[in-house]
Order: sequence, then structure tokens, then C-alpha cells
Amino acid sequence: MASAFTPLVGASLLHVAAEYGHPKVAGVLLAAGAAVDARAAVDDFGMNGHTPLFHTVNSSGNRSEPLMRLLLDAGARADILLAGITWGKGFDWETTCFDVTPVSYAQLGLLPQMHRSERDVYANVSVLLQAAGRTAPPLGNVPNRYVHPPRDA
Repeated sequence: MASAFTPLVGASLLHVAAEYGHPKVAGVLLAAGAAVDARAAVDDFGMNGHTPLFHTVNSSGNRSEPLMRLLLDAGARADILLAGITWGKGFDWETTCFDVTPVSYAQLGLLPQMHRSERDVYANVSVLLQAAGRTAPPLGNVPNRYVHPPRDA
């Protein structure tokens, strides 16, 4: 299945619910026994193989943040490492990223082609770090003052 963002090739229904931001559908699938860490297909280069969680960590408008929390509460692993993932395959914004975890994939929301809010990106990173048993340091430069300098009064 084609997707403008995180790939859906060889994906489960839980991946699709996560990609399109449907927490009620995801809840029904989980209650019916869907595997929270089901893997999507891996391509000829060993790329992808991501879990539904990857679809939630840098969604447009952060619409899938509730789904990210739902998957984490259901036991989704925040420490899975992929060889890589291609975001937006076939589109003008296609971006290939290597050595990707849910945390690093969330941070990739800072790339200009992803059009994500810095505050949302770092909020999701903090949630993911906590889910992986890690502590996030204080992030005092969000949004980044170099990128978004204060306007003169």
C-alpha cells in the first residue's frame, strides 16, 4: 500500500490505523490480539521493517500522539533499531534515513520537509525516552532560538 509518509508496504492493519491516526480502530485491533510490535516488510536493501509505533511519532499536526501513547501503554517497544526507513517514497519529499529508532524517527520531524512543530517533536521524544527507560535532559532551547530568533518589540 502506498503512503505519502511512513511506508505501509507489508504493513498490518495496526500500522494503517497508526498511520492515519485512528486510536479507536487501534484499540479494537489490540483488544482482538493484534501484535503491537508487528513488523512491516523489509525491502531488498534491508530497509523498513518498522512497527506501528513508527507511524505515530512524527505525524502531521501530531495527530497520532494519543495513538503513540496507546501503543506504548500496550507494550510497544521504543528501542527497536531499523537499518533504515524511507519516508514519503516516490514523492518529492522522499527522505531515506539510516539507523532509525522511534526516538530518532521522531527527531527527524525537525527536517524541513516534514513540517513538524519543534515542541511536538521534543514532547514525543521525551515520552519515547521515558518508555525506553531513559531520562531526557532539560531542553531549554525549544523552539531553537537560532532558527526562530525573537522578534524585536
